[in-house]
Amino acid sequence: MPPTKPYPSPSPPRRELPSSSLRRTVPNCVLAALLAGAAALLAPAALGAEAAHYADPAALEAAIQRIESGDRPSRTGVPEGPVLRQADEGEAVEAAVRRLKEGGYLPDEFSATTYTERVMDAVRAFQEDRGLGVDGLVGPNTRAAMNRGPADRLAELRWNLEGQRTFFAAAGDRYVLVNLPDARLVYFEDGRPALEMKVIVGKEGWGTPTMDEQIEHVVVNPDWDVPASIVAADIAPQVAANPGYLEANDMVILDGWGPNAPRVDPSAIDWSSVTEEGWSYHLRQLPGPDNPLGQVKIAFPNDEAIYLHGTPADQLFELDRRGLSHGGIRMERPVELAGRLLELGTEEWDTSRLREAVSTNDQQRVELETTVPVHLVYWTAFVDASGELQLRPDVYDRVDVCRRRGGIAAAAGPGRPRSARAPGRRRR
Repeated sequence: MPPTKPYPSPSPPRRELPSSSLRRTVPNCVLAALLAGAAALLAPAALGAEAAHYADPAALEAAIQRIESGDRPSRTGVPEGPVLRQADEGEAVEAAVRRLKEGGYLPDEFSATTYTERVMDAVRAFQEDRGLGVDGLVGPNTRAAMNRGPADRLAELRWNLEGQRTFFAAAGDRYVLVNLPDARLVYFEDGRPALEMKVIVGKEGWGTPTMDEQIEHVVVNPDWDVPASIVAADIAPQVAANPGYLEANDMVILDGWGPNAPRVDPSAIDWSSVTEEGWSYHLRQLPGPDNPLGQVKIAFPNDEAIYLHGTPADQLFELDRRGLSHGGIRMERPVELAGRLLELGTEEWDTSRLREAVSTNDQQRVELETTVPVHLVYWTAFVDASGELQLRPDVYDRVDVCRRRGGIAAAAGPGRPRSARAPGRRRR
């Protein structure tokens, strides 16, 4: 049997799931209505392909005040029911058409009682603005987005405002910021953005937690210690089907964690009966071009086994919806960030030397002369450096959960509680 592709081979994102980021530009007319306090509550959308720097929260507060001071028209709700498709008819179709007209996706004079191609095009535009699967169908997530009321949107904006106030009041001059709903990393020096890039974050069921830690070291050409949960769920079935899978993917099994741990013959294991709880070995993927951690790993000790790292699958950064990992954070340009961190307080390392070290394929661990704070935050609304309001999907439903609990204590800022996760799961 021929060797399979190196693990992991991410499946394409499913439709009708929230996006990990939005990369759409709002039409000027919609933005103007937003700031006037009308259409933004009917058609909130994301802005900016690259200008994702985060401005002072006072700008977000000003946007909220402009919205609150304007008229907030009522909105048509789309009744619950089956997925709306082309050629469907009925009350739900008529309600969807009215909702799309209210949001500016169809002209006021448009009228239809049948789900036509033009209605589908309007639904596609609505879905794009919210990072939903763009299929032109009104499924559960699209219907929920259509039915979201102005009061809910304002509550979300206030939740984000409080979190950002807390964050910027405590943030220093140099730090790494990762906004999970935006799937974007920004490195700040002297309080200003110095480097930014796209990232890949946790998928549904493996949401990346918020946290505040200190980056302590960089691993050049890292190996990957495969978590038991992934061994059981993903690797074991592959090996059971193809005994040559481990060798083809530079994976070895060790009996223990020490440097002299002996290797285990894969044929001695019953791969069809492997479970997370019963896995007692140590599976390691060696450094190399197919290693899921890429060329560089940036480590900050934490209880969640989260770190920043590269990836051999660079094509995934072209996706708008980048919730694809098991919770770890994959960086678009890891060598650039690692080089900047290593340059702090030492003349021995810079980006050029780091690239040379990567080319050797030899593993090295380099301690930072000065630790750097890293903040994993959860902001679904913010004002960017150009002064424009940006909105992102609540990818892990954390905004709604916190609001239902009657507070914003888990807002994204230093000192906030960490997000809970299932016990026993290590992340990648």
